[in-house]
Amino acid sequence: HRRPKQINMSARKELNAALDQADQLFDDGQVEAAIDLLEPLQDRFGSSADLSLILGLSYLQIGEIYEAVSMLERAARSRKDPALKIPLGVAYMNADMFVNAVLVLTEAQRAHEMLPDDLLETLHDLRADLREQAEEFQLPVQRAAEGLRALEQFKYCMIMERFPAATKAGR
Repeated sequence: HRRPKQINMSARKELNAALDQADQLFDDGQVEAAIDLLEPLQDRFGSSADLSLILGLSYLQIGEIYEAVSMLERAARSRKDPALKIPLGVAYMNADMFVNAVLVLTEAQRAHEMLPDDLLETLHDLRADLREQAEEFQLPVQRAAEGLRALEQFKYCMIMERFPAATKAGR
């Protein structure tokens, strides 16, 4: 019974060492090197919020927006930390998934996470845009948000070639 725990501890040490190295590479501006280091670890450690977070931030940095969204969603699902919703919201904005951005950033705010001033201003503007769109559709804001979010999810799933999920989002 001890052997599996040693393997698990060894694997955890390996992951932590790779995360530390990738974090340093990211800080040094060697973002693609950090991605190259971490991508092979996804099969073994795909449920690691830290791995998904660093990969997501790295993808965001190099403009791989939809990969960033995927990784940051995974990080937010793996660890129920409201602070993870902030980079996810930024990724959603970069992916033109504005309703998703409003939802996750509002959740972060409700959990008392401090949003930077520029992000607060953008969130305010996005909420105003959503209200305007709802008025144009002559729908309650919540109903308009649900429809627009479904369209955003459909587009995202199509881009990521997740066709069964796209079909579901399009219904």
